[in-house]
Amino acid sequence: MGKSTEPYVSIIIPCRNEERYIQKIIIDLLNSNTDIPIEILVVDGMSTDNTREIVKNLEQKYPDKVHLIDNTNKYVPHALNLGIKKARGDILVRLDAHAIYPKNYIKDMLNWLQKTDAWNIGPSVKVVPSGNDVLKKSIAYAQQSVFGVGKALWRVGVKNPTYADTTWLFFTKREVFEKVGGFDERLIRNQDAEFNARILKHGGKVLVLPTPVVQLIARDSLKALFRQYFQYGYYRALSAKIIGKFVSFRQLIPPMFFSSILILSILSLFFKKLWLLPLIELLTYMAAAIIFSVYEAIKSKNLLIIFTLPFVYFTMHFAFALGFLIGFIKFFIINPKERHNE
Repeated sequence: MGKSTEPYVSIIIPCRNEERYIQKIIIDLLNSNTDIPIEILVVDGMSTDNTREIVKNLEQKYPDKVHLIDNTNKYVPHALNLGIKKARGDILVRLDAHAIYPKNYIKDMLNWLQKTDAWNIGPSVKVVPSGNDVLKKSIAYAQQSVFGVGKALWRVGVKNPTYADTTWLFFTKREVFEKVGGFDERLIRNQDAEFNARILKHGGKVLVLPTPVVQLIARDSLKALFRQYFQYGYYRALSAKIIGKFVSFRQLIPPMFFSSILILSILSLFFKKLWLLPLIELLTYMAAAIIFSVYEAIKSKNLLIIFTLPFVYFTMHFAFALGFLIGFIKFFIINPKERHNE
């Protein structure tokens, strides 16, 4: 058997406490890429479950293919930079353990990368529930809804390859990191948006693909969803400070909306006639949430989500707005002269 002419692919998987998923994703990658030279770098944030033992066993079985890397900082951007530093491949790929990938994901993405002028490409995503109850399904539906996430192309999907301001994961050439640098380790969330912004700043392009479609497993509770979107908002404010601009207007809508309600409510204490304005805003939001919930219920043929989806929408939007506003106050008002663009 002759030597492969395919480029060497380094697959970087940041993870922490992913014992439910990590073995399957590694085995699937090994089985579906026997004709492509690959290595799988699992960058573990010092897991406290059986994740490390599972990866160590696979590392012993496949010493040339599977490698466990310790990430003592525990966070994703640190994991990505460690993986990039250790990677031997010409092509660098990020995968998340908390997702389900099509069998030929690496091959299909490699084919796209070789025929496009984009510096970074990413898949479309289908958010799937973590369980079968109504709330878990509602959380998944909300994160694919235009009302829930706006026109985030990689979340709502595209029919044709579409240039965008950012994408999920990364599938790119090593030389891109040599040009624009690695991931900003101050950004626990949204480090991909800041990385893609640097690509655009350097004259590169970012492409969202219609296929392959990756299944992303949604959070399993409102508490976990609130924490996720609070962090999205908080670090979106920091990434805006680092980048020097807000990437898209849609990200400003939740904080502007809730800020206006708060400001008008305070003003109505002094100007009685203003009390109607925040009430109208809130009722309009509630009506929109119900309308989109009915639409999603009809589309999914699951009428029960009408009763849960409005609360999920509110959780996402309020958490993002609160995180963003706290981040904005910290990075733009309290510490306006602190440098975040070094």
